[in-house]
Amino acid sequence: MAWRLLLLTTVVLLLLHLQESKQSELFRFGTKTAYHFDNTSLTFPEGCQPVHINMVLRHGSRYPSGGDREEIDELLTSLNKIYTVNKPFRYQNLTIPWDKPRAWSDAEPSELTSVGENEQYNIAKRFRSRFPEVFVKNYWNKYYKFVSSDKMRTAQSAMSFAFGLFEARGPVTTSKFQPVAITFSGRENDKLLSSYKWCPRYEIDVKNMGLKR
Repeated sequence: MAWRLLLLTTVVLLLLHLQESKQSELFRFGTKTAYHFDNTSLTFPEGCQPVHINMVLRHGSRYPSGGDREEIDELLTSLNKIYTVNKPFRYQNLTIPWDKPRAWSDAEPSELTSVGENEQYNIAKRFRSRFPEVFVKNYWNKYYKFVSSDKMRTAQSAMSFAFGLFEARGPVTTSKFQPVAITFSGRENDKLLSSYKWCPRYEIDVKNMGLKR
């Protein structure tokens, strides 16, 4: 009987592990998932070295959108009715009534957070450290181009990335700040970075109906 119980426990643990791994794969590129970096080393083919880099980056972590904020407000109102100051609560070091972070009163919906700014800054630092031979030249528009969609969070992300890439390498004041040119791919006709908006299948299957597997 004991070995059967052990076998059953092992099978259950294995199934839970497989389910967790499957969920991790599904949520890896989700819009609500934290983007923790992976700085694993690369192996270059023998006799080869990088000479040019093109990359498409998602914006960093942002504040909730207007619609999400409304739902959060409703949830907070409900929670604060249930958990009042006079009622015992099982979690420690939490202030009742709950409230939103103070920064929300200043940040616009979907604006980049300080966490998102640092994410982009650190990505640039890692790229420069990993591919120093690609970034030998100083900044000139002909060598380095930054293109952003017409959103605050993406423009801020591009600026944060550029700052990390050229930190202390520019001509402005003692901080050696390097201004960069950021071009925008367009608001109404952005087929470069917002190409999904021009895809009828996306509008039907993803935006309106939800992604089907």
